[in-house]
Amino acid sequence: MEKIQPFNTETLEVQWAHLHRADDKFGAPGHHNITVIVDDQLKDQLQKIAKDAGAAKVNGLSEKEGKKFIKVKSTLYTNPPEGMEKKVAFPCVDSDTNPTTEVPMGGDKVRLRLKPFVISRDNSMSFFLNGVQIIEKNSAASSGGSGFSATEGYKAEAQEETVPSNDDNDIPF
Repeated sequence: MEKIQPFNTETLEVQWAHLHRADDKFGAPGHHNITVIVDDQLKDQLQKIAKDAGAAKVNGLSEKEGKKFIKVKSTLYTNPPEGMEKKVAFPCVDSDTNPTTEVPMGGDKVRLRLKPFVISRDNSMSFFLNGVQIIEKNSAASSGGSGFSATEGYKAEAQEETVPSNDDNDIPF
């Protein structure tokens, strides 16, 4: 069988990502995964690649409330060869292709590097995650984790930590 080349997607919106560490809920070493919203262009592209390879269907596609999704996975950085450092987070790059410690979350915009592979047991096609390029950070995590962005208004002053007195006379009982 002819080897199918990896390809890069256009910019997609992340629905869910588990790239901060391997998902090992069902056993170690686990896998990294990301679910993105699929537009008609990507759906057609995935189906064409599958058809050209003779695959019967595309794995990972789903639909909920009128939106189409694909979930892709990777084990590349969960069980590295002996001697290589075990990575915790899936390595991502920013829009300038510089490595970053950031990982995308829901609402962020990304481009994915996908590797098509025909699964022989049922003649279906899976797309494995080979890379993530973060194009735009829109998730709550990018604003300090509170879910808020900075605005005009009240600004808290730095508070000095006070140490309570150890004087027994201050105890009310």
